[in-house]
Amino acid sequence: MTIALGLIGNPGIVFAADTEETWGSGDIKTANTKIVSGARASDGTEPYAIAVAGAGDSDYLQAAKFDLLQKTIANPSWQYNAMGELTEEFLIDFYKKHVVPFWPNSRNFELLIGVSGRTQGALWATAESTLRPCVFGSEAIGTGRAYATALLSRYYTPTMTLESCCLLAIHVIHSVKEFIGGCGKQTQVVVLTNGQNALLSQEKIDEAEGLLKRTLSVHSNITRFVMSASDDMRAATREAKNLKKRLKKLDLLSAATPTDRSVTIRYGSGQPPSQE
Repeated sequence: MTIALGLIGNPGIVFAADTEETWGSGDIKTANTKIVSGARASDGTEPYAIAVAGAGDSDYLQAAKFDLLQKTIANPSWQYNAMGELTEEFLIDFYKKHVVPFWPNSRNFELLIGVSGRTQGALWATAESTLRPCVFGSEAIGTGRAYATALLSRYYTPTMTLESCCLLAIHVIHSVKEFIGGCGKQTQVVVLTNGQNALLSQEKIDEAEGLLKRTLSVHSNITRFVMSASDDMRAATREAKNLKKRLKKLDLLSAATPTDRSVTIRYGSGQPPSQE
């Protein structure tokens, strides 16, 4: 079970996901990273950073995410302008080798892929071996997709700054964890910008999540005021200004840690396959 999302911001892309992983019938829960990322240094062409998030069977996801990341970073033929076409070729080949021969016993999975260079970026999601562009700038995958999409349609705009996208991603992931079963534990956020990838500080993510929870009471107070169930907007206004000030003071991006691969590798342990 998973909720993962990607947002195109100004300038760059934000990826976020929960970290809960369930095993077997769901009785066992562990924590694991669901986003892998890397950056390719300039080699005469525009450098770019890539992030891949996944939902579904964790064994397939581990193979697909790392294989795709390795190809994009290490293979000189994978240039930015050809990324979409080459990624779809990779998916078709992966399905032919690893999924189709074992159908109907094979398990399906979804990928969310983001690529960001110095001046341009793109976001894609998969439907089996088909790659589809996320033309509206935001996308979610996993069990919590429907609820996350509803929230994103309400709050997301393509003109949002990268920091605002980080806050929105944290808010949406938290909301999904609160209301959708199988999504939980901590939130992970990866930022792609200027051809580099970085992992946000877990401490700052947790602090932002706590502050953003309080926006629910502000929203409730405003709604009651509009419905004439309350005549006082002053408390909600004060709280909104206070939250904005504290969130801005967090300065999320200043604590982002540049990393080649923000990922934890889990090797086989004899346990049944998990559902991310």
